[in-house]
Amino acid sequence: MLQRKIRLSALMGLGLSLLVSGCAQNTKIVVPSYTAPVEFSKIEALKSGGETTEGVYLSFAINPDLAFSTQPPASDEVDMLGRNLVNQLQVQITETSFITIHPIYDMASVVLDMEVMDFQYSEQGGERKAKLSVTFTLSKGANAVLSKVYDGNEFRFSSDPNRLPSKQAMLAKLSETVVEKFVTDISPTRTNQLREFLSLPSDLSHVIGFAEKGSFQSAIDDMLKYQGKRDVNFYYNLAVLYEAHGSRSENLQVTAKAKQAYEEAFRLGGNKNETIASAKARFDNFYRLLVLTQDQKTRNQQLNQELNEQFFGR
Repeated sequence: MLQRKIRLSALMGLGLSLLVSGCAQNTKIVVPSYTAPVEFSKIEALKSGGETTEGVYLSFAINPDLAFSTQPPASDEVDMLGRNLVNQLQVQITETSFITIHPIYDMASVVLDMEVMDFQYSEQGGERKAKLSVTFTLSKGANAVLSKVYDGNEFRFSSDPNRLPSKQAMLAKLSETVVEKFVTDISPTRTNQLREFLSLPSDLSHVIGFAEKGSFQSAIDDMLKYQGKRDVNFYYNLAVLYEAHGSRSENLQVTAKAKQAYEEAFRLGGNKNETIASAKARFDNFYRLLVLTQDQKTRNQQLNQELNEQFFGR
């Protein structure tokens, strides 16, 4: 009986040890990331600049006048659609600053024209239906570089019509939907991804709690102080922490450290681990897009400065 108790105690101790040492397994955090523009090759062709900066700027001006392929709707609907589409473009395009918006349509080398192909709106009892189809055309000079149709549909139903969105709200949502699809095609867009931690030694188990609270720098500091064995799991988890910290602030210096840690994890055999390989592949894509976006943002700032000095005196 005593021998069985000793064995049971030993097994329980082993189980507790495994639980502590592997406590990070399956713990996941959300990290900001980017998705690549679908029409990237075409957008590259839109770059322009001066004689000494050819290919530097990436910008376009928005034609505020909507075109209609069929009979235009009522004037109030035309006004709402026009305002909503332009407002959404200004908000969504400038979110990453990969592309800047030229303030003067008549003087821009690249312009965006919008043509409404189909628009429908109806109210009946407790139903609201709306449909919008818009062709976005980006042209450089006389050449249309990108011309594509984007659709949006909205349907709302309620037994209490007073709880339904207004026409203005329905049209605003439609505009947001079609512009979001267009922007996804032409610019890196922000998104979120999950990263999973792998098991850590008990001395480092607390850093996962820091990460879950968003205290990534504290977690990184404690990881770097660790005097034990730095194996593949160590460098992978450190990479995740650097990635989360750097991507949140879009700090290239911090994300470069994530890149180094991922590479070290691979050097130690992480390429054979599906979790590590998948995370590194996604990070590499994010890092490439972050570098690209930050570089283009810096170049676009030169154009904004020139435009402010030329047209606004500042």
